[in-house]
Amino acid sequence: MNEKKTDQLLQTLLAGSALIVLAGAIMQLQHYPYGELIFVLGVAAWFILTAIKVRIRRRRKRTNNQQVENTNERN
Repeated sequence: MNEKKTDQLLQTLLAGSALIVLAGAIMQLQHYPYGELIFVLGVAAWFILTAIKVRIRRRRKRTNNQQVENTNERN
């Protein structure tokens, strides 16, 4: 999967988790059953997806820096 598609997928999943958080918060305010569970699951999903996104960015940055170093060594 290329970088652009990966970024789009992560953005879509993050937006989905934000909607789950919002739905859970509204359900909590209305005192519906399982509102707190839905809210917590949405926050957990957002946290996990954000951690994945950070790791991908760090790996890309490290890879790009190594490519630049290899190019500089050849010249």
